[in-house]
Amino acid sequence: MVHAALQSGNPSMGVGAGNGAVYIDHTAFLDRAVEDILLSKRFDNSMVCATENSAVVEAPIYDKWLQMIQDKGAYLVPKKDYQKLADFVFNDKHGVNGPVAGMSARWICEHAGVTLSEGKDVLLFELDPKNIGEKLSSEKLSPLLSVYKAKDREDGIRIVKALLDYQGAGHNAAIQIGSQNDPFIDEYGKAVQASRVLVNQPDALGGIGDIYSDGLRPSLILGTGSWGKNSLSHNLSTSDLLNIKTIAKRRNRPQWIRLPEKIFTKKTSLPIFQMKMSRKSAGPLSSLTWAWSSSTSLTRSMNSWL
Repeated sequence: MVHAALQSGNPSMGVGAGNGAVYIDHTAFLDRAVEDILLSKRFDNSMVCATENSAVVEAPIYDKWLQMIQDKGAYLVPKKDYQKLADFVFNDKHGVNGPVAGMSARWICEHAGVTLSEGKDVLLFELDPKNIGEKLSSEKLSPLLSVYKAKDREDGIRIVKALLDYQGAGHNAAIQIGSQNDPFIDEYGKAVQASRVLVNQPDALGGIGDIYSDGLRPSLILGTGSWGKNSLSHNLSTSDLLNIKTIAKRRNRPQWIRLPEKIFTKKTSLPIFQMKMSRKSAGPLSSLTWAWSSSTSLTRSMNSWL
């Protein structure tokens, strides 16, 4: 649809796919990190393109976080069911099959032939970062979440970058961290190819602007910039649909200087200069003259610059 609009010959603005990942730092408040992710995944069954598709969790807190999110209603899918769900959710090009988008975890499991425990509504998949590029590392548009373990901060950045390089470049990334003034936030934000980097908030509701952050315009159309082959990298809004007319009037502000008619530079030039000037009628000098006196000091004679 986006390609058709861009090739229609009419003015159009298209945006790219998302595949946002959230990095969970070892300093993060785990209760908040869990609640934010679940709130985001449950909202409209993850149909918002800014929703977390992967969680990259630092090793020291990985096991605790994984248990906490299961206690809050997420279901850790047995590895034997990974392929069934991957083949049902995704097509051969690793895009989401149309009927799956926005459907509940229970509906997906029933149609894929997978058993889901009662009270569970988000599906977790523990994946190896070496296999980024497989179907389950793609954008999901459904309550599925890939989980990766990072050895440290540097490894976490590497995994998030790899996910965005594979799919969703320029869209969004997120971080859950203890202090919002931690210098690592800037390091992370500069490293990942994302037009919006969300700090300590649910991606789905934070990425669309206004609710959790006033730094983003309220919108469901999120640009991905040149990374995602878009002409805009911000949240599309009504201001992008305006024709801006400008009337530009002439301003007389020349940037120039008038050079002197004559410049005397030789060692004996001062007497010659004085002689020539004495022949002129009385009046202000109209030139700037540099002259060497007999003592070789530089004499500057000036009546006016212009």
